[in-house]
Amino acid sequence: MFCLNLRSIMTEETSAPPAETTPSEEQSEEETKPKVKQSSLPDHSDENEATKIIVLQLSFSSTEETVQEYFSKFGEIEKLDLKRYPDGSSRGFAFIIFKTEDTLAKVLGEQEHSIDNRKVTVEKAKTRSEKMQTNKIFIGKLPSELTEDNLRDYFSTFGEIEEIQFVFNKQTRERKSFCFIQFKSCDAVEKITESKVPPESTRHTIETFEIECKKKFDDNHPIQRKIKAIERQKKGWDYHGNYGNHYGNNNMYDYNNYGPYYGYGHYGGHYGGPPLQRHVLQWL
Repeated sequence: MFCLNLRSIMTEETSAPPAETTPSEEQSEEETKPKVKQSSLPDHSDENEATKIIVLQLSFSSTEETVQEYFSKFGEIEKLDLKRYPDGSSRGFAFIIFKTEDTLAKVLGEQEHSIDNRKVTVEKAKTRSEKMQTNKIFIGKLPSELTEDNLRDYFSTFGEIEEIQFVFNKQTRERKSFCFIQFKSCDAVEKITESKVPPESTRHTIETFEIECKKKFDDNHPIQRKIKAIERQKKGWDYHGNYGNHYGNNNMYDYNNYGPYYGYGHYGGHYGGPPLQRHVLQWL
């Protein structure tokens, strides 16, 4: 009998509805929940990018206030994002979105800009789609049977060709199984690659040979850096700008490291205090 009563009590306790909580209790529970940290990075979608600029070569002592004060004289600013390192120090560049295109035109129409007694460079920020455009392609799986004339005849149907660049082995002087083709416009590359971004590629057949086509960006392009870093980590190869070892394998395309800002590469190094540097492609 005692066991039955105990079971009855336990059943009643477990089936009883949960006690109602007061608003203050609910609030207290909410406060104890871990808060999700929101990203401080700006939205780099194409929305509002029609009125966006990038300000380069800023003094490392410049602040949001001094940059705002200077550009607000041209018109209303919708958003200002001065890029900083984790320790809070300036990276020497900023993004600004203006309310209207008229304000943007005034800013870009100004010959020189100076903030905190330092001459700065102001450029129209590229949209995401513009940053993914190039006028150069990489051709992989290229057989020795295909000549320059074969390539020129086929690819000139997509647009005017400026240059075809082959790479040769230093010792044997044999042509390697890849090349680069540079066009007059980016439109030709968009057609050939179907607007795909590496490592994605398209296949084309010339004569009876199937070749691989990918967009080729400058060495300092963020996508180039990202994929190169990934492949280096996976394969453990020593790149040091050595394109021949990588492209000659025909099974990958070498790229480098990128952050959230497509098309601008190393912000701090190139866009801060020191002058801009140009990167030169080294052929083997």
